Amino acid sequence: MQPGEVWFKTNVVLKSYYVSAAMLVVGVAWIIYSVCTGAGWADTAVGAPWLVLAAVWFQSARQLRRREQLDQAAPGAGQDVLTLVRQGRKIEAIKRYRALNPGIGLREAKHVIDEL
Repeated sequence: MQPGEVWFKTNVVLKSYYVSAAMLVVGVAWIIYSVCTGAGWADTAVGAPWLVLAAVWFQSARQLRRREQLDQAAPGAGQDVLTLVRQGRKIEAIKRYRALNPGIGLREAKHVIDEL
């Protein structure tokens, strides 16, 4: 593994928030600069895509954070268990979770699925 790979893989959610904030700052700064220098509306409008990119990147960071929370809540749950929970099929999700984790009792499995 290269040294840069370690930095890239650590705390991706936080880095996504940083990128979102940077895009927001660039967009706002561009708009403020354009207005202060008296540039035309076309030059001012260039800041708008930066704001849109910031919003999209922020939403992606929120989704990444939510996925990490789901993985921490149910470390032994597979993707199929999460899919069953999203579909509202909790009983099947509990059965599948117990099949994936043989030492888990019904109560513990229900608690994990309810937390998802």
